[in-house]
Amino acid sequence: MKIDRSVFPNLEYNVTPKAKPADYVARRKARKAKPQLPPYVYNGQDKYFPPIFNQDGGSCGSAAGVGYQFTHEINSYRDADASLPENQYPSHFTWLLAYQTSTTGGMAKAIGIPNVPTYGGRTYSRLFGPQTHDDPDYGWMQGYDKWFSAMWNRSAYDFSLSPTNTPEGRQELKEWLYNHSGDETMHGGGVVGIGVAAYGTWAAIPSSAANREAGVVGMKYVKKWGDTFNHALTVCGYDDRIEFDLDGDGIVGEVEEDEVGAWIIANSWGDGWENKGFIYCPYKYSYAVDNDTWTWTPGAFVIRQDYRPLRTIKITMDYSHRSELLLSAGIAENVNATKPEKTIPFEHFRYAGNTLGANPAPEVPMLGRWTDGMHYEPMEFGYDLTDLTFSVDRTKPLKYFFIVKTKSGAIGSGHIYNASIINYEIENEGVEIPFEQENVEIRNKGRETIISVVVPGEQLYPPMNLSIEDGVLVWTAPQASSLQLTGYHVYEGTTLVAQLPVSQTFFTPADDATDAFTVRAVYQAGQYGQESAPSNAVVLELPQQGANQIVNMNEGSIVIPNAISEMLGQATIEFWMRNDKNVSYTHQVGPGWGTFLFHNSSNGTLSVGWDSGGTDRLNVSGVFSTLKKWNHIAIVINGNVLTLYVNGSKKGTITSSTYSGLTAFGDLQFGRTSDINQWWIGGLDEIRVWKTVRTQAEIRNNMRVRIAAPALQPDLLVYVPMETIEVDGETRLREFVSGKHAYFRTIGTWEVVEDESPLTGTQVTPKLTISEEETTHLAGVPFRLTAETSLSATEWKWETTVNGQSLMFSGMSPSFIFSEAGTYNIMCTVTLADGSTLSAEKEVVVGEGEAPVAAFEVLNDTLPAGDRFSFINHTEGVGCTYLWSMPGAEVEQLGGTNATALYPVTGTFAVTLTATNPYGTSSVTKEVVVRESAPAARFDVSSTAIMLGDKIQLIDDSRYSPLTWQWELNNGCRALTVDEQSPYIIPTAPGIYDISLHVTNLLGENTLTRNRYLIVSNDDPLSCLNFTGTETLQLPCPFSTVQQALTLD
Repeated sequence: MKIDRSVFPNLEYNVTPKAKPADYVARRKARKAKPQLPPYVYNGQDKYFPPIFNQDGGSCGSAAGVGYQFTHEINSYRDADASLPENQYPSHFTWLLAYQTSTTGGMAKAIGIPNVPTYGGRTYSRLFGPQTHDDPDYGWMQGYDKWFSAMWNRSAYDFSLSPTNTPEGRQELKEWLYNHSGDETMHGGGVVGIGVAAYGTWAAIPSSAANREAGVVGMKYVKKWGDTFNHALTVCGYDDRIEFDLDGDGIVGEVEEDEVGAWIIANSWGDGWENKGFIYCPYKYSYAVDNDTWTWTPGAFVIRQDYRPLRTIKITMDYSHRSELLLSAGIAENVNATKPEKTIPFEHFRYAGNTLGANPAPEVPMLGRWTDGMHYEPMEFGYDLTDLTFSVDRTKPLKYFFIVKTKSGAIGSGHIYNASIINYEIENEGVEIPFEQENVEIRNKGRETIISVVVPGEQLYPPMNLSIEDGVLVWTAPQASSLQLTGYHVYEGTTLVAQLPVSQTFFTPADDATDAFTVRAVYQAGQYGQESAPSNAVVLELPQQGANQIVNMNEGSIVIPNAISEMLGQATIEFWMRNDKNVSYTHQVGPGWGTFLFHNSSNGTLSVGWDSGGTDRLNVSGVFSTLKKWNHIAIVINGNVLTLYVNGSKKGTITSSTYSGLTAFGDLQFGRTSDINQWWIGGLDEIRVWKTVRTQAEIRNNMRVRIAAPALQPDLLVYVPMETIEVDGETRLREFVSGKHAYFRTIGTWEVVEDESPLTGTQVTPKLTISEEETTHLAGVPFRLTAETSLSATEWKWETTVNGQSLMFSGMSPSFIFSEAGTYNIMCTVTLADGSTLSAEKEVVVGEGEAPVAAFEVLNDTLPAGDRFSFINHTEGVGCTYLWSMPGAEVEQLGGTNATALYPVTGTFAVTLTATNPYGTSSVTKEVVVRESAPAARFDVSSTAIMLGDKIQLIDDSRYSPLTWQWELNNGCRALTVDEQSPYIIPTAPGIYDISLHVTNLLGENTLTRNRYLIVSNDDPLSCLNFTGTETLQLPCPFSTVQQALTLD
């Protein structure tokens, strides 16, 4: 059996499936009985599945993954019609980067996918032409608006279903195809992806009574798959009615020979292939190669539902050798920081654009080559920073960083012309906050170029001090905000369980609830309701700790499903391990080199890092020189710096020039099975994944301590202490933070036994200290204190006295508000798992505040009519609420921290900001001018590829009120001119047309030309042969004698 990696670089076949997400498992487990399925489902014919198309080049992975699967899934959620181009998604936006550092799945998660009109085609873009992944200069998408539109269309994660060679696996796939396994948020059934050996043998479905009734006689089915694994397809239905004669005995439909039933598969080879682009595959042949090799484990997309980007970065820059660049963004809660506290690398912009790997990098500008040649102008694009922003407290000012890193041997040059953060949280049209630095020269030769900006916080304050009193959740309303508070959302884990009015600050949960509860405040934010960050978490009952348990495995493996579900700029992975045998590449943790991997070697050397070479990998010898010994491993990642601790001692550090943080790679594996000798041989205990950098002291002090309240640890993502749980009849290892229970792969052997060895040793005496976020506290303004102590803490009690009255609080980090200035003593008592207690006292000085001093900045106080003003708040003062008054604007009053305004008429307008806090009120007024402007030509066409005789519309989208329009279409031989705004035309000759629009008004004129923008063909341009530069076609010569003249039409 062979795999053709040159055709599909990111195609992987996993013998064992990726774990299913917790919500998918929960839906299947919650069913009362196996659902009654219809005899057939054909989602390829529903309105959510796009028309069959013909892939370009070897883009089958993106054609199936994006062109069909992503398209169908997002339309199924949105109830959108996939026959419309605006509801179709292109293959080449992701495929052109397939051989480099980004993948289809990674880009769908981190960036999103533009629709077909935005990108310019279902396969290649009409702007770039028929390019392939191995072109060194393929085009990149230009324009912030296009990148912003893609951000709305993102996947949450993907996962694999069970192997389809068993009745259970077939049933599971059918349930997904039928109704997404009971997911009521979806409007239809699902589709999945598979990998196969493409060039197989197809045959006609035989005639039988059942097949005649089903109307499938003579249609094609898979008689045998090929022998080289090289193609991606989409399963879009099933049919239990169809019968076959697979053993050739002349008898159709023998159940005992598995000759009944077939999957319905969509291919990306055009609607002229087999059954108009589809084919049936008997259930019996659910294999990737031949008819008996590699059972399918179909992959499914899960769409990020109701998502909208809330914080983005907009950048205009150029660089002469684009593949030398690594772009990233960072954030810091300390507004005086010179470096970010958390960073994310930009998918798509990680040394991309040089498939051939030439060194030095080729001289290719960022935009690359388009149909009309190389584009050297600056590239304008955007990137979604919502997830990065939500990882910190966004109610406070935040400092954002844009970072350009070049390769060590970089020789290119370029500039960051301007950049800005755009905040859509409150003002739905976005408030743009520019970086102060402009026209910054990019440093080459491995150096970094960093610019930064401080963005004011938004007043989306969360509820305070959630606690449990007699089984009832109780909380305090958020601090005062300029925004309208509309209610509360109560969550159990990630599930919304209650929507409550503003007047209700309590909720009675179900007695059997096991997940942690949080509450979010909901505010009115423009046309949307916007949630705050969650409150502190509480649980009805902490997990009971018995004897410590470990897992022993012999050539085994466990998987924690979707453990790394978000991109992490910082992370700490901890676990205890016992190595019973030194075999090279065993004890693997992580998805593999190129993302993240830990493993040991036959000589006892430990290796860990992002990739296998250079500074991306740390090798430490001697760690496993003694076998069958327990070692505590802690891998700490802080941006591009990785540090390894063994038994609390630092063993080494690497600084990568290529990688930073952890991508959202999903499943965390301990022992991999994609090849031999990657399994686990020995013991495993106390797996912990944090979304922060744990200090050496925190690691050492807690490595022999079990976490008593894991769901209450705000930075803990995963905790698996090797206790078992039954899930849908399967024994798993319980994960205590969010229910991502680990499962055992069906390889080797395993056992769970009691063993105190990992936790036996020198114990650090626990201590309690009280920390505070800020050292200055003012009356009427809330602040938080945090109890820092052992992870064995089970309860936190706080007490203070105000005017002779004792006030009680609970939780690890409660909020305090004192209405009067003064000195207050606050006592904290912590109870540990063994019943002992620790106490500490903190003296807090609360001072009198001052009235605010209102101030704001107008980014540009004079703009053309139709452009939007942004007002950036620079008020001095704490605990403020704000009111913007903007008479004459479309919206005349706003209550956010920052504001934006659009004025429908020209003139001079006053803008007033009023700031109020407990100590007073302040106002400031500035003026803005709205003026007329010369027009700016913009246009599109209703179709870019038509047949001769077809009608198209030229669509004017020009700005600043043009008064005249002149269109010109030119194919090099003929020209057509029209003097209307948005005319319908019928081209009179075939050809490839340049289109120009010239617009004027009393203040000036402007022209926009788009070269090679319209193709007019004598035949259907979507079904004809299409050559991208590497293909050939050979036909037999029709002439028997020499011809003196020849016309080829």
